[in-house]
Amino acid sequence: MEEVVKILVVDDNIEFIQGLELLLKKDPCKLYAATDGRQGLELVRSVKPDIILLDVVMPVMDGFDVLKQLRSEPEFSNTIVVMLSGVQICTDDQAAGLEAGADGYIARPLSNRELLARIRGYIRLVHAEKARDEHAAGMEQYNLELKRSNLAKDKLFSIIAHDLRNPFNAFLDLLDMLDEEYHTFDESERLRIIRTVRSSSHNLAGLLENLLAWSRLQQDQIVLQPVKIMLGEIVENCLETHRLQIEAKQIRLSKSIPEATELVADPDMLKTILRNLISNAVKFTPEKGNIEIAAVVKHENEVEVSVADSGTGMSPEAARELFTDHPEAHRDGTGGEKGSGLGLVLCKEFVEKHGGKIRVESGEGKGSRFFFTMPYSNENEKNR
Repeated sequence: MEEVVKILVVDDNIEFIQGLELLLKKDPCKLYAATDGRQGLELVRSVKPDIILLDVVMPVMDGFDVLKQLRSEPEFSNTIVVMLSGVQICTDDQAAGLEAGADGYIARPLSNRELLARIRGYIRLVHAEKARDEHAAGMEQYNLELKRSNLAKDKLFSIIAHDLRNPFNAFLDLLDMLDEEYHTFDESERLRIIRTVRSSSHNLAGLLENLLAWSRLQQDQIVLQPVKIMLGEIVENCLETHRLQIEAKQIRLSKSIPEATELVADPDMLKTILRNLISNAVKFTPEKGNIEIAAVVKHENEVEVSVADSGTGMSPEAARELFTDHPEAHRDGTGGEKGSGLGLVLCKEFVEKHGGKIRVESGEGKGSRFFFTMPYSNENEKNR
């Protein structure tokens, strides 16, 4: 179905306007009319027509003055304007109109057949220009998506080249040292190396999981699959992954999660959210610091989960960049721990897929507390 073209006729000849309405009643267009130049300008600004049929000789404000005013306004500098003239309009006047910005002239009188053919020609021109603009907009969107894809690939290669390669090299160096000098170490030194390797393995595994999830997210391949799930069990599962690092830093851990708190969430996404928030808390908490994980039922169908630490905290500027993949938002941990910067980006995406929100409260040297909301299954409350 062809798009309706808006045509504004500015002419003090009422009979001509009425005849034009009858002539165009079967064409894909909507006709607007004004009987003087000033009224015509007001209608142009409110209606924003595709084509303006503009009489030259009119009371109050003539067609030339209207045309000059239209071409001085950027919004209407490219609108198709066709001057309507009588036989008394000379060739010089027509030239003056074209020089002022008119796209054409229709000299009257002329047959209905010729008038209709001329107007239909301008209607086809409008359709062609709109098709061109839509094609250009589509190409622009395609180029934006291509640019985004290239940036995503660049980040992916950067992570593989730096954030994965460097830990793997250190990991291999430790294993080589243990293999080649095994008998020179006592039992406590071997145990320390093994624990370091184990801790590095967990960090690398977390980084790889983030990388894979982020890659799938870029390709829109992640589908939300919510089920009823016990929050406490997921928290314990995520804590177990970081237990060695928590013990190595002698971090005091506290939990305040109401018994049988049941969420309606995608288990894999929830694990990714908690794993990253806990990992960040451990990363930025100094030795003998504190981490607290809590949950509060905010509404009948919503739980707010928080992960707080007594770590380095951050400035308001850093907090604003936190859920983006801007490099300046990424920092090393208190023990020199590295990260890809993808973790909190994934957290935001996954929380929002559940219809929730994520935020942070922090201050430099005052630690950080991350909050996120999730759908709550309140059946346990009803059964009590």
